[in-house]
Amino acid sequence: MKQQVMIRPVKLTDAEVLYQLVDRNRANLRIWLPWVDAMHSAQDELNFLDYSVQKMANGGLWMMTILVDQQVVGMIDIHNLEPTEQSGEIGYWLTANLRGQSVMAQALQQLEQLASRQLGLSQLRIITAMTNETSQAVAKRAGYQQIADFEGQVTVANVVQTGLLYVKKLAKITTK
Repeated sequence: MKQQVMIRPVKLTDAEVLYQLVDRNRANLRIWLPWVDAMHSAQDELNFLDYSVQKMANGGLWMMTILVDQQVVGMIDIHNLEPTEQSGEIGYWLTANLRGQSVMAQALQQLEQLASRQLGLSQLRIITAMTNETSQAVAKRAGYQQIADFEGQVTVANVVQTGLLYVKKLAKITTK
């Protein structure tokens, strides 16, 4: 049976389950995401979600929870929104047991549709570490083109390394 993947805006009530996911996936996530070691409790997650909700209300962030069969399994967001350029940068993470099952590809596709429809964005960016082949594969499969690399752009396991910039022009989606 095919898994149902959906994204929805974060809720403060997601704090406990998101913290548990981060905690269970800590060893892998900490390699790629510098904030993981600062997440010590569900209260830390709640504080982050509260900050995210406030930033969303001000138009500075679009933070979504990824669900598979109605279970929270990760997060995806658009940050560094640049309204004058109609662009933003994507970040994401997913629980390890669902990687390689096209969950992130489906979440990314849904986020792209929201970015075009609701935020009026025409371009999205993904920056990955040069060594993060999994995230590079997600970007490439979704039609993002690598256009640049930036020396010293990304910190991986406390080591600064080159970041790769992927960009995708979004189809203009109109609502009737």
